[in-house]
Amino acid sequence: MPYKGSRQDVPSLLKQLGFVRLFNPDGSTYFTGNLLRIDFLSPKKGRQREPAAAHRELRITAQLLRYIDILPERSRLLPAAQGVRVRLPSPSSFLLHKLLISTRWQRSDKREKDLRQAMAVAAYVAQNPEKLQELKAIWRDFAPGWRKSTHQALLRARALLPLASGVIGHLQGVLP
Repeated sequence: MPYKGSRQDVPSLLKQLGFVRLFNPDGSTYFTGNLLRIDFLSPKKGRQREPAAAHRELRITAQLLRYIDILPERSRLLPAAQGVRVRLPSPSSFLLHKLLISTRWQRSDKREKDLRQAMAVAAYVAQNPEKLQELKAIWRDFAPGWRKSTHQALLRARALLPLASGVIGHLQGVLP
């Protein structure tokens, strides 16, 4: 979600909570502490070549990631700690994002990790009628290219994860 508030010094705020600021190879900011890792992500659009985007109003640099604009759909804002709220994507949005992003990786280990995560969430979504309806609603708004990529990801998942073939078949039936 785009930030719409006043300027904040996120690194200082997180330091007060016991987090340490670190940097990814692309220059983006992340924080570790309290057995957690906090990453900042922004949508990567079109032919954008920059690996990261500075958010001066927050004093952080976010990693750019394709298809991330799917995640706020039907997200939930939950309390995480005193005075801290976290926005979590719906399982259906997360599932579709992981399938799509898996088609972008050149490295097979990254692709496999995303497909495994997608199938773990897919098993939950497939058994939850409310989440299945949510999945279908998000799918209806998908562009044809995104649908094609998602179908390619499901074919790769079937070859890579034969034990998930039942869930994959169910998804293929739900996502025409």
